Amino acid sequence: AGAPPRARRGGPKPGPARAPPPAGGRATPRRGRGPLPVFARTPLIVTEGNYLLLDEGDWQPVAGLLDEVWYLHVDAALRLERLTARHQQFGRSREQALAWIASTDEPNARQIEAAAHRAQRHIGWDPAANCYTFLSI
Repeated sequence: AGAPPRARRGGPKPGPARAPPPAGGRATPRRGRGPLPVFARTPLIVTEGNYLLLDEGDWQPVAGLLDEVWYLHVDAALRLERLTARHQQFGRSREQALAWIASTDEPNARQIEAAAHRAQRHIGWDPAANCYTFLSI
């Protein structure tokens, strides 16, 4: 329990670790319930999380448990468009969606953007190539 994060990631562990399944109404449905097994022989685990780079509270140790953290830069106008559509999909009016975004989603986005410097790699849309590419930050 007291080992530094990098030491805990070391070699094989006995038995599977357990990770909680995705939560919330936007999660992809899956069969069964309970944690998903993560075996020691698993070569790569990809996770998504807005707060993985935060250097405060319960989130502070998370980045140290990961080999790499990548940050995806998304244009603010595109983020607003997607968030508005998602909130409307789940029952909010456009006005309610925009109010929620202004009071919750955008302050969270600014907090997350402020921690982006902790990422090892940055990815952004390259309009000339019409694809996502690694950025030099």
